[in-house]
Amino acid sequence: MRSTLLLLIFFISNMLSAQDNVSFHVKNAPATSKLILEYFFEDGWKNMWSKELDAEGKLNSMVNFDHPGQYRVRISSDPEKWGDFLIGPDLLGKPNLRIETDYSLLKKSPINIVGNIESEPYAKLMPAYNQLTLNPDNLIRTELKYLQRERDFLMLCDSISKAFPKTYTASFLCKLLGAPVAPAWQQTTLSVDSILAFNAKHQCDIVPFRDKNILYHIGTIRKLNLHYEYFNTNHRAEEYIDQIMTKGLADETVSAWLFRFMLDKLIDHKDEEALTYFLTWYSSDCTENDHTTAETRKLLTALDHCKPGNTIEFLNLPDVNGKQIGLKDVCAKNKITIIMFWKTNCSHCREFKPELKKIYEKYHALGVEVYAIGTDKTVDIWKPVAIGDEVPWMNVYLDASPRQNFNSRFPVPSTPTLMAVDRNGVILRRMIQRSNLEAILDELLKEVK
Repeated sequence: MRSTLLLLIFFISNMLSAQDNVSFHVKNAPATSKLILEYFFEDGWKNMWSKELDAEGKLNSMVNFDHPGQYRVRISSDPEKWGDFLIGPDLLGKPNLRIETDYSLLKKSPINIVGNIESEPYAKLMPAYNQLTLNPDNLIRTELKYLQRERDFLMLCDSISKAFPKTYTASFLCKLLGAPVAPAWQQTTLSVDSILAFNAKHQCDIVPFRDKNILYHIGTIRKLNLHYEYFNTNHRAEEYIDQIMTKGLADETVSAWLFRFMLDKLIDHKDEEALTYFLTWYSSDCTENDHTTAETRKLLTALDHCKPGNTIEFLNLPDVNGKQIGLKDVCAKNKITIIMFWKTNCSHCREFKPELKKIYEKYHALGVEVYAIGTDKTVDIWKPVAIGDEVPWMNVYLDASPRQNFNSRFPVPSTPTLMAVDRNGVILRRMIQRSNLEAILDELLKEVK
């Protein structure tokens, strides 16, 4: 009993020592405002706590800053009112931090930690970074005006690194957000193509992929997304995959996150060729990684189960009248069957429906059928909408019983998901981008008998 009590005291004391006493002051904050504290992790903001400010806009609280990274405070009454700040390693465990700002200055921009050496360089860096990545002027990212802004930002990273060498902003964040400047900028005649090609090759050269703290700043996800655009536009996704995945192998946490990021990216873009390449060369490394989530493992199993060349699992599902419609029979009567997973509350499904009707009218006589599988939580949600749609294709419902282990059998991370199979149920395309459905049908109709 005594040893248990001592252990409990030790545990509590360690918890308290990991926390910092922080005072917040938001001048001119509206009455009865709540201050919300959040941190960035992987792909979004995560809540830490929400507490009332006093009449003067002040609040004292114990805060567990247990990792370096990007944090922000926002006001509950206005989601647009927030400001972020950087916690470097030197501030972890430091007592009596003071974070001060004015309500009018909460404009999605850096706020001040009183006496902290990170505040000045971070305040110089982030507005320029947001101007570049959020692109409020809607500049075309492959044209010279945007590239000049990008070059100026990279030069700013270099100047901040030299001016504030002892800061976390310089040693870590400028590397994460920065990159080498293309030598083509020194030429008398500028070549946009040369600059774009250099940026594509070297954009991630100095990113500290060995440091898992890259997952604690929004810059990582933004950089990877923007970097992907060049390769996707030029149909060179395999190069992007190799470049990113090989850099992330040094840290298991980073590697597992990069794997899921890449997987989601390729699925979202319905890039079957790049996805096949990615799974062929990198999935074995991921499945051996303890940081890979069970959800990701299920998705990998489903992707393998439904890879092109395999035979689809033949479902027998009820339509709106309760009549069982067998997928095997549908496939046998048509050259190509498009299997579509959808939900009634899916906005993309609703937007796609009129387009699909036009495509169906054009291709049905050529041997194309649609087998639409509703995946709503209950049949009572699905059925009224399915009846009201009056679509020409087959609408069936996947009930709870056949949905067991569904995520391990069909790769449907979002709706609508489209797959194509031949008359024997052999999978021709594991996923189809809905905007590209006509082109794929034209291609497949030339291939199938």
